[in-house]
Amino acid sequence: MGLLGWLTAAFAPDQLGGRFRRTDLETALDRYQDAREGRTMELAWFLAGLAQAALASPGLIPDLTDPAVETYHRLKENQVESGLFGHMSTSKSVAGFLRGRIGSFADQVYPIYAMAKCATTFHVEEPLVSALECAAALCGTQGELGQWWWLYESRTGRVSSRYPVYSVHQHGMAPMSLFALEEATGQSFKDFIYKGLRWIYGANELRTDMRDFSQNLIWRCILPKRKQTKYWDTALSLLRSPNEKAPVGALQILFEERPYELGWLLYAFAKLGIAET
Repeated sequence: MGLLGWLTAAFAPDQLGGRFRRTDLETALDRYQDAREGRTMELAWFLAGLAQAALASPGLIPDLTDPAVETYHRLKENQVESGLFGHMSTSKSVAGFLRGRIGSFADQVYPIYAMAKCATTFHVEEPLVSALECAAALCGTQGELGQWWWLYESRTGRVSSRYPVYSVHQHGMAPMSLFALEEATGQSFKDFIYKGLRWIYGANELRTDMRDFSQNLIWRCILPKRKQTKYWDTALSLLRSPNEKAPVGALQILFEERPYELGWLLYAFAKLGIAET
């Protein structure tokens, strides 16, 4: 529902009125399982959709302030003192109790984006504080080569699993979120964004350009050849401080690409225009 509202706001804002008239927003957070379980990424998508819809059609759709505020508060419950977000509420399900504190990269960047847009649209400052705390924690863990790591232990602020390092995180999701926070706060994150992009261009572990110009694509990720490595990395992170230089064994490129990856890249950068050559 959040992504559909986000899409409609971007491409067909004249249809927002009809879409929201067919939607019972007052009960949405209780009707859907992902919302009831307090899943971070899905709550962030919903908040982003509400903010984008309210921004695209002010006065033409129902007032979205109350559902946006409620969504923000539920999302905020998953953020801990480190500034990072867990994957889901730790108190609303058995899965949350077991899995909730380990947050993925997506569990960090979508809240940053959603909270930045929420603050701008509804003219409230509190979400910006949360977004800046998460961005500071996330940027503080960025790798020497600009890597945005895969999993995070939210309570300690540690990286719990470094690999795979996904290209879409480097060129799409991190820039999208950090640019939105820049726009909302005036605080620059360009050094972190460009460092992440250089990883794509070949300043990475394998010294390989992840772009294949002959096929017009960007390879999906760099990951360990041994599948067990990522699980072992996560388990050890709960017992020790993170060590970016700890051995992970041989690495390889995953030679595939998925459509949404280029979609996030376009969404992050298209508004900046295309440089003349």
